[in-house]
Amino acid sequence: LTRDFENLYRCIDTLKQFLEDELRLELHPKKIILRKLFWGIDFVGYIALPHHQVLRTKTKKRIFRKLKEGVEDFKIGKIQEETLSQSIQSYLGILKHANTYKLEKEIKNNIWFRMLFSCNQQVFM
Repeated sequence: LTRDFENLYRCIDTLKQFLEDELRLELHPKKIILRKLFWGIDFVGYIALPHHQVLRTKTKKRIFRKLKEGVEDFKIGKIQEETLSQSIQSYLGILKHANTYKLEKEIKNNIWFRMLFSCNQQVFM
C-alpha cells in the first residue's frame, strides 16, 4: 500500500518475477488493476474494504434472481420445499462473510413471504 503509483508499478515487475521463478505462474497483462484503497478490492463475489466486506452488487442481483426462480419452481412443483430451503440456507451462509444484515433480513422476509403466500395460494385453489 502506498500513495506513489510509480512505486506500485515497479512492484508489479518484482511480483511478476517472483511468480515466474518461484511458482511458475504468470500475471495476465490486461488484468492488473491499481485501485484506491477506499474503492475496495473485488474478490470472489465480495468487495473487501479496509474495515469490512460487502457483497458485490452483481452477486446480490444474482442471489435475488436465483431465489425468485427457485420460488417459482417450487410453486409449479418443479422442486421440493426442502430443495428451496437448502438454496436459501446456502445463500444466507454466503452473506455471513460480509456486512449484510439488511440484505439478510430482506431475503428472509421476501422469500419466506413468497413461500408462505404460494402455500396459501395452493390451499385456496
